Amino acid sequence: MKTISIGFNTMDVYEHQQVMYPGGNELNTSIYAKWLEGESGYLGYFGDDDRSKHLIYTLAYNGVDISRCKYLKGRSGIAITNLVDGERVFIRTNGGGVSAKNPICLEEEDLEYIQRFDLILTGYYASYEAGGLGKLKRIGVPVAYDFSEEFTSDDLKEVCPGICMGFMSCSGRREEEIRSLLKDVVGYGAKIAVATRGEEGQLVYDGQKFYSHSIVQEKVIDTMGAGDSFMTAFAIAYLKNRKKGGIGNALEEASGFAAKVCGIKGAVGMGLPYEGEIADECGGCA
Repeated sequence: MKTISIGFNTMDVYEHQQVMYPGGNELNTSIYAKWLEGESGYLGYFGDDDRSKHLIYTLAYNGVDISRCKYLKGRSGIAITNLVDGERVFIRTNGGGVSAKNPICLEEEDLEYIQRFDLILTGYYASYEAGGLGKLKRIGVPVAYDFSEEFTSDDLKEVCPGICMGFMSCSGRREEEIRSLLKDVVGYGAKIAVATRGEEGQLVYDGQKFYSHSIVQEKVIDTMGAGDSFMTAFAIAYLKNRKKGGIGNALEEASGFAAKVCGIKGAVGMGLPYEGEIADECGGCA
């Protein structure tokens, strides 16, 4: 399985540890795909500061192809983060840095490159120039899209017609509401809709029936990357087994993989110690 992740990268700053870890949804998924023993590529934008250099190094170290990435002047994103009983809590950011502030422009050479892959992983925080998702739809590679927890009904209506799988974080929502959302995702055009619900496990809808699964119990060190790792493993396992109706198998594999990721520090490890007060760069950002 050859997987391409398109979108966001940042550094997750753990002030209580004075360590920052490589992160960002699509950087994470590209590395997870590689950990799952497939070919993996990442297409995104980097700055020219030391943090950006570490992000690039992390991808290269893990064997992810970054040949179509672009390198711009500016700083990488940072997300000030805390851990409460192993659960990651985002505090504030610097706005995402160059990765968020420069929408991805998919040129013809990029589309030719993307067509070599079997699966595209992207999501809500991946910034595209106008029409970018439409270009991905036209090349015909299945898209797994992470709506995160900030999606709106308009987001679902706009994105779902062009994707194969839609993932959403639904912790704290009532099950009746979640089932309705999953039906909307499929009704708007996706083939599969997946809701992660924290400790309550996952719920999946394929247009005909619902599937539920519990989380796999492992020692939790850090939940950073739990959703990204689940999405990556589920999407890959489902596409490998869809002719056999492999939703149950995909849930099992994805839950197990996500549990293992929760046993490492940061989303993908590779922490970078720092000194001083990095939070000043965030200014008044939320």
